[in-house]
Amino acid sequence: MDLEKTKKLSLIIPNEKNKLFKNKKLWGSVAQFCAIGIYNAALFWSPDVIVLGGSMTKSLNLDRIREYLKNINTVLPKFPPIKKAKFLDKSVLYGALLFAHQQKLKNDTQKALQ
Repeated sequence: MDLEKTKKLSLIIPNEKNKLFKNKKLWGSVAQFCAIGIYNAALFWSPDVIVLGGSMTKSLNLDRIREYLKNINTVLPKFPPIKKAKFLDKSVLYGALLFAHQQKLKNDTQKALQ
């Protein structure tokens, strides 16, 4: 992607440097879509807790998401708690490192058993 396209994209992607980042209506829509996705995930996997991570998570209003969830939940008697990841935008990196470590252990174990 060239630099001009990157600059144009930065105008429409919410970030701390543009007006969209502070647009409450936009974040209300984001919270509503997140609630729908979270609800579907909870229905499929029945988690004990839902942890949200990533760089945009710090901008999410969890209370608003919880309110949307109360309105759309017709199946689950008690919805699991929703929390923000401790490491937010670094959580993906730590998850990838853990996965790589687990794969290395798995490969080392398989080699040792051969």
